[in-house]
Amino acid sequence: MWFLDPETMLETGYIETYTNKRKAEKLNELEFVNGKIYANIWQQNSILIVDPKNGTIEAIVNLKGLQAKAGQSGEDNVLNGIAYDSGNKRLFVTGKNWNKLFEIKLTPLINSLFELWSFSLLSIKTLTEFSISKDVLCKFLLKLFKSST
Repeated sequence: MWFLDPETMLETGYIETYTNKRKAEKLNELEFVNGKIYANIWQQNSILIVDPKNGTIEAIVNLKGLQAKAGQSGEDNVLNGIAYDSGNKRLFVTGKNWNKLFEIKLTPLINSLFELWSFSLLSIKTLTEFSISKDVLCKFLLKLFKSST
């Protein structure tokens, strides 16, 4: 993961993302949430929660069930959108070709895993589903992005 100066677009630093066993690659969609980087792995229905200081993967969010809830299947139509509404502390996810936007709240799946493996698995605590057209979804995400910058 490279960090760029927003004005010059020059690299100011980088980190590599690791669990205690392996490097995570193909990080795709990124969102900064409460001091952590939420990152989707390309063509997978999960989110990694990464410490931006050292690249440590602190949690893995399993979102495999959402693809079916969105009426999608296959490796091309997977999770690919993360948005955070910092003003209202709401987290949203969507995917490639999905006509649904999901508001999710996360909760630890197994607390002891953190102690054993140095990261924890998270599952969805609350799920709010919105059926939405692509145009409306794009406008919503753009408005959310502008309000968080």
